[in-house]
Amino acid sequence: MKYVIGWLRMKPGRRDDLLARIRPFAAASREEEGVIFFEVNPSDAEADVVTFVECYESEAVHQRHLATPEHDALLADIALMGIGGRFHHIYPERTDTHDLTF
Repeated sequence: MKYVIGWLRMKPGRRDDLLARIRPFAAASREEEGVIFFEVNPSDAEADVVTFVECYESEAVHQRHLATPEHDALLADIALMGIGGRFHHIYPERTDTHDLTF
């Protein structure tokens, strides 16, 4: 199993734009084989932050998810709306952190 927990900070006023864009992507992601869950929510603590909680059966499933044209298109849109973020990739034996800047 692999878990991903992340935060994206959006440009002021763009959080709802991201949520509108990403909700169909999240719904489609939940239908992918090997995706246990994929949740996206606005932060209660910070007005311009969106949080992610994802679980995959394996690293291979996650890599397959990242390699889709839909994911590439989403990242391009996020780059226009976002400031940056941090994602923790949690494996049984370690946690890797990936910072993003747009």
